[in-house]
Amino acid sequence: MAKINEGILGSVSGKLGPVVVVKRGDTTYIRTAPTYKPDSWSERQVQHRQRFKAVSAFCRQHQQTLIRPIWNNLEGRSSGYQRFLKANMPAFGPGGILEDLSLLHVADGTLNLPFKLNVRLAEQDPARVEVSWHNGDFPSKQGLDDELLFVTVSGNELKGPFVSSIKRAQAGGILTLQSEALPCEGLFVFFAAPDRKSYSPDRFFPLGQAFVRR
Repeated sequence: MAKINEGILGSVSGKLGPVVVVKRGDTTYIRTAPTYKPDSWSERQVQHRQRFKAVSAFCRQHQQTLIRPIWNNLEGRSSGYQRFLKANMPAFGPGGILEDLSLLHVADGTLNLPFKLNVRLAEQDPARVEVSWHNGDFPSKQGLDDELLFVTVSGNELKGPFVSSIKRAQAGGILTLQSEALPCEGLFVFFAAPDRKSYSPDRFFPLGQAFVRR
């Protein structure tokens, strides 16, 4: 490592071709930039890179459908993309494999989820899903107009969000899964304000079997 006390590089920092310029206090240092080869990464580093690459690809798939309309509305300095990536990272294993669907998240926000939210298959029609909940003493009558939305999942593929036309005030209803929502191994359900500027966190419900396209 060389040390430069003055001159043109005294006001420069960062990588310049094969060298790196670093300024510490009033002194500027120049050193050879490190080089990396494929075999220089440890197994743990390789797995971490594979995991980050897989989660990043997952996020890009849902940039328009989930991140832009929902996660970009969250308050704070972080971008919606960064929040979505951080929220879904725990669902992926070290090698980038989606390990646990229940750890995925499709929505977040300031709206409350209702009490005793439950999802189950309708007994007489397996293509219909019953949703129910209790509102209790809901603090805002205006919030009773929030609408239930849902996202279906199969493997590592998310579809939706789909509107249900079921309002919070109804305390439940029936979801009919159309062909565009299938196949389906589980549902993420959440609420959206009428103006679609506020959302609730989601909750995941496995359905116990995968629907097939009819």
